[in-house]
Amino acid sequence: MIDFEAALRDPTHPARMRPEWDCGDHLHPSDPGYLHMGDCIDLALFD
Repeated sequence: MIDFEAALRDPTHPARMRPEWDCGDHLHPSDPGYLHMGDCIDLALFD
């Protein structure tokens, strides 16, 4: 399981996405947010 919500969560406001990864609608990630989500995936899961 990959917890993308945890990866994007704002530690100072846990119910929110970090501003740098929010596309502006407070629901969907921005392009940098999607890149961060990809970076959070442990590729060893696919071995």
